[in-house]
Amino acid sequence: MSLDFQIDLDPTHLVIRETVTAPVLTEELADDYYRALVLLASHGGPYAAIFDLSGVTSTTLSPDAVRGLARRAAAIPAGRSCVIVAEEP
Repeated sequence: MSLDFQIDLDPTHLVIRETVTAPVLTEELADDYYRALVLLASHGGPYAAIFDLSGVTSTTLSPDAVRGLARRAAAIPAGRSCVIVAEEP
């Protein structure tokens, strides 16, 4: 399992902040990140989420990998706001 991300939970306000700390977003990192979020979000909530990708400078994800990630169930169930922070779209 990769340790190239950090997840912080504010239990008072029910907000999860996920920060990718690696400069390159790989398929392995995306899978590890998704699994960790699903595990945390399954306990409590509903959570709002802040996805901080501002430190990511590139990705090795193929278009097929991105489509596969998009087809998965949401790691953070809908109902509260989710914000993505990134340098570029």
